Amino acid sequence: MMPDDLMESDLEWRCCGRSPSPSNSERRFHLFSAWLGTLLLLSSWAATGQARDYSVEVRVADEGELRQLYYDGLLDDEELELLLRLLESPVDINQAEASDLLPLPGVTPALAEQIIEERDTDGAFASMIDLHARVEGVNESLKDQLSAFVIAHHRKDSRAPARGYVDLLMLKELRAVEPIVDDYPALGHSAGQLGYDKWPSIGLGAGVSVKDWLSIGVAGLAQEGLKAAAYDPNSGDVFAAYGTPVFRPYMGYAKFSLSTGEAVLGSYHLHYGQGLVMSSLGGRGRHGFYLRRGIGQGNDRIREFDGLLGAAARTTALRAGTVRFDLSAFASLRTYDQYISFVGLAAGEQLDAATAEVEAPRVWVDGKRASYMTLPNVFRVGLVGGNFTARFNRRTHLGFTGYGASMDRTTLPGVEDPHTFLIRQRWPSDTGFGALGINGRIGLGLLSVAGEWGLWLAQNPANAFFVRAQLEPLWGVISLSLRHYDTAYGNPMARAEAAPDRYAGNSARNEQGLRLQATLRPNKSLRVNLRLDISRNITFDVTDASLRGSVTGRPTEWLQLRFFGDYVNQNVLVNGPEQRYGGSFDEEVFGLAADDELELEDGSYERAGEHIRVGGSVRLKHARVGSLVVRYSHSFQDTGKEIPGSGGACELVKQSSHRLRIQGRLYPSRTTRLVTSFSYEDDDVAGSKGSRGLETYVQLQQGINERLQLRVRGRVGRYLPDPPNDCDFGGDSAYTPDDYDLRHFGELLFTARVKF
Repeated sequence: MMPDDLMESDLEWRCCGRSPSPSNSERRFHLFSAWLGTLLLLSSWAATGQARDYSVEVRVADEGELRQLYYDGLLDDEELELLLRLLESPVDINQAEASDLLPLPGVTPALAEQIIEERDTDGAFASMIDLHARVEGVNESLKDQLSAFVIAHHRKDSRAPARGYVDLLMLKELRAVEPIVDDYPALGHSAGQLGYDKWPSIGLGAGVSVKDWLSIGVAGLAQEGLKAAAYDPNSGDVFAAYGTPVFRPYMGYAKFSLSTGEAVLGSYHLHYGQGLVMSSLGGRGRHGFYLRRGIGQGNDRIREFDGLLGAAARTTALRAGTVRFDLSAFASLRTYDQYISFVGLAAGEQLDAATAEVEAPRVWVDGKRASYMTLPNVFRVGLVGGNFTARFNRRTHLGFTGYGASMDRTTLPGVEDPHTFLIRQRWPSDTGFGALGINGRIGLGLLSVAGEWGLWLAQNPANAFFVRAQLEPLWGVISLSLRHYDTAYGNPMARAEAAPDRYAGNSARNEQGLRLQATLRPNKSLRVNLRLDISRNITFDVTDASLRGSVTGRPTEWLQLRFFGDYVNQNVLVNGPEQRYGGSFDEEVFGLAADDELELEDGSYERAGEHIRVGGSVRLKHARVGSLVVRYSHSFQDTGKEIPGSGGACELVKQSSHRLRIQGRLYPSRTTRLVTSFSYEDDDVAGSKGSRGLETYVQLQQGINERLQLRVRGRVGRYLPDPPNDCDFGGDSAYTPDDYDLRHFGELLFTARVKF
């Protein structure tokens, strides 16, 4: 998903040698100077906090609708990940601090302070309706936006000291199994090709809160997958059994809340500062530990809990004058599964996941080689750490975070050497590692600045640095950030702001960057959103740029118009349609010596090329009837696409694609919601590079007596392949699509929540 341009400059650069480039220290100075200069230019406007503004107005009821925004290109990877975790770990508005509210869609720093002040003055909020009634800035539209990401745990009725819920989720992905031609045991097989993948995935969860001081939750699931696996050191293979669904718990917690602090036993998420040292949530603003209260749905299966397992405690009771001290301690010990492709055979050597070229072990199921699966219990990680934060006022604090960890890679039966496997995504190859850092925020009159410095403690120590300044005039929010993540900064617990490129599975690594964001609201009917991100890959000395923007207008209460677009240039120095968008690094183009060339996994880096997308949407809404949204986008990108020219030769052009989505919501009654959606997509308008198809779904939500919430969704689609032209894949005398080429796909989903 990124860049390409300037052919003459590119040819001169390639033919005549690379022009002298500034040193690393000069680059850092120039980046910092640009950041500081822009900051001073903007510092005449007011600011009160560190809000999070998204590329699009986020108005979703569940994870499925959130993913639609992502698939339509309206959210980037970082925003999707943050919002998914907000859905799973919603913010308790009666226990949150102002900083906890800032990642929520539509919540500005001023509104966050207004919510906290109202709660402190007149007591806890009984519900979202109560929040809407008591806080002027929370209008009906914002209440609908927040409903999926916020909970209000509070009950004034002492006769009902306990309250709780039970959740059920059933999911079945319907897809055709690709036929195998010339099958043999060592050929990779999917679960369907092995005769499995027939059962639905089932998730069950329950939670109880007692008198607002005790919360207990547990969740489990039953879904197909590798249930047992063992490594054979003689062959270097893994032999596994593919099991039918067996219910097993995968998450549980008990949280204790007192006036002096809080503690949790079991499963929890952590986040401190800007996410450079310790974060399993991503984003910024939230502080401390958080609970996953929902069952998350992945693309085709239930997403398991990926946070920490152990204990954590926090107290805010210590004070010295006007300074309030916030102390936290945490510990975790849990095993992790790993996708087969992210496990490599290290043969007893400690290798660097970023540079090592190793093969994945062969995994055998029923005498055949298995692919596209996840190995269970590949490694175990134990860690312990803490945070100390001094809060001088609501806008100013200084914090210290640190942790130490030990990683055991011998948990899979048959593995005795800790360096038998190389985990090629996110996790380091060191047995022991840790990180520490300093984070803080300061409010000086009209300006608010937050930042964090992190030190990676392992065999190769490294630094990371991030700072953001934010201004909030009455007519919008403007922020500017600067980041530097060393190439060796391999902290697996870091989830900080970064470009989508990954280095050994980590985005907050091997990168320098600058990001300018602005959301302008000159009046209540107009919203302008802009984001410019410039990032530099340190290893390859490649500078990428991306620009996203949208204009949203609301001429009337029932009509909303939106125009959006983005431009991505994957290398502002090396451009031109001859550079394949999203392709592999080229030794000649990037000036790499043969022995320095890195073999990287597809998709782990964005390459030289350009991507341009424009689109628009129309939204009609009636408060009692429902809403209708029509959205269309068209994209152009460098892919090495060729089409037949007038002279018969193939001519190089940008690959053109488009997407249409129509979504409607109908409210037959106060407790009934009917949602329908239709979409059509063609990845290559002029040929057959990429897919073409359509899909539709219908979802019914029904509430009963405010105690029972049911949801049923059915989705069906079909691929519509195009015949290849001579320039796409060479001349084909005939094209006859088979049943698999014309296959249907679908999904069935059922969820239920019972409150008591």
